[in-house]
Amino acid sequence: MKLLVNVIPFLLLITLSFTLNAQSDSAVQPNPVSKKVANPSHTKVELVYKTYTTNKGYQYLDPYIRTDGANDFPLTQNSPLLRSYFSNCPTALLQLDGYKTNINTFNRWTLGSFGAGGALALTGLILAARQGNSIPTFASFLGTGFGTMIAGAIIRQKYKKQADKNLKEAFRQYNIKCYVPLPKDTTPKEDSSLAKNADLKNESVDNKNKKPKKAPKYYTILRNEPKDLKLWGIEATPVVVDIYSYSPSVGVGLGAFYSFPGNARIRANYEQSLYYLLNDNHRATKPPAGSYASYGIPSNPTNDSRFEVMGSIPVINRESKTDYKVKIARRGDGVLVPTISGNKVVAMNLRAGFIHENRILESISGLPLTTDKPLMTTPGGEPLQRYFGESSVMLNSNIVAGGLGLSLVKDLKIELKDKTLKGYRDISSVVDFYLDVLYAPSMKYSDITYYYPSPNGEQLTENLSVTSPLNKVGARFGFRREGLSKALGTAFGVEMHVKPGPGVSTEERVGVRASFAIILTGRRN
Repeated sequence: MKLLVNVIPFLLLITLSFTLNAQSDSAVQPNPVSKKVANPSHTKVELVYKTYTTNKGYQYLDPYIRTDGANDFPLTQNSPLLRSYFSNCPTALLQLDGYKTNINTFNRWTLGSFGAGGALALTGLILAARQGNSIPTFASFLGTGFGTMIAGAIIRQKYKKQADKNLKEAFRQYNIKCYVPLPKDTTPKEDSSLAKNADLKNESVDNKNKKPKKAPKYYTILRNEPKDLKLWGIEATPVVVDIYSYSPSVGVGLGAFYSFPGNARIRANYEQSLYYLLNDNHRATKPPAGSYASYGIPSNPTNDSRFEVMGSIPVINRESKTDYKVKIARRGDGVLVPTISGNKVVAMNLRAGFIHENRILESISGLPLTTDKPLMTTPGGEPLQRYFGESSVMLNSNIVAGGLGLSLVKDLKIELKDKTLKGYRDISSVVDFYLDVLYAPSMKYSDITYYYPSPNGEQLTENLSVTSPLNKVGARFGFRREGLSKALGTAFGVEMHVKPGPGVSTEERVGVRASFAIILTGRRN
């Protein structure tokens, strides 16, 4: 209950902060129409929506910026292009700021409700384990967690609707107060070069008989298939940090993954520890003869290792539109195309896998080891005492994992029209959030060799079987991002876990893992 007392106020604080943000992010109300500004703009700027239809027939409206009735640009939240057009129109900028504020609040509710819901579910698992695997405790926290996610999804829509209102009002304010069309030239067309130029540049937006000039095409979309990445990869992990009270270490790893049609994935990786953060000489080194040192070490010690195979299958796939930051530019012209609108996928996944760990456990503060073997006695019949406080033991674990994951998948490849253009041409990424339950059907301590004090130089040893209790249930909540834009990509991941292991308090089994990997990727046909 102590953990519950600490966690609940923290979650309430999160909720309160969102409430305060929601109050401060109130909508900017439309301003009454007033007289034109002193320095009007002569560029017509409109908000238009284009209909996008997915492969399954779902339709979405994507906002675009249209200038002078011809050039269309995808709208982004912080579009410098839009702000430059509105720079001389304070009322429009005020509404644009309101749009940005409400979109930020929308995003905070999205991330906050999912994070708080996941934290509640993990808290329920920890408390349930402390209460003897109490199903009612876990079910109540899990239900509250899902309820938090659903409530956040409902509340965030309020800010999305208000953001849309602010955006439309920004365009309205600009066109009413700050836009003045160029005066129409009544000179006969054949006698006026200015009229000819205006016609060629399509600057006369009031003449509806003229066809608008098409925006120059700087790129061609070659691929936009986030529902089927067709990726495989081999990854080298130069650093893995595992912070765990009985075995904190730093190591390296090697792995591979493969994406099946529909983005079902399987991933396998092997890790080997190289450096141990406790720096304890009693880890696997016997005491020198002629000393009073007395402790036990594994009879056949090896370096820590970990092998994991994990698969995921999407059960909900939602395809929608997003803006890819391509920043197509030409020297001397600056950025010509900041973003390109394309498909993205948000998927809910079922996860299942297997983990094998071989780990030496130790603790400077004392590892609670027990054995059922009677004490040895001296030739005089007096029992020899054992001190396990500075001992170490190897734990062999076979763990099954299963849970839910949320994935955000992006995939876009373009071809630039000529060599003078620069920009991001290949953008592919996978972001995963996951919550897994861990269960170890098979866990076993290795035998240890215990060394008794040897002040006279004669070292007395004893082989012991460890009978300390084990806790087979655990959980983990994590995040992993894979940047797969080039043949050589990268991945970064962080997870918090409660490991199956020694039968100690839950707090002592909590740990954090972080890793960074370099990925060599390819695509299947």
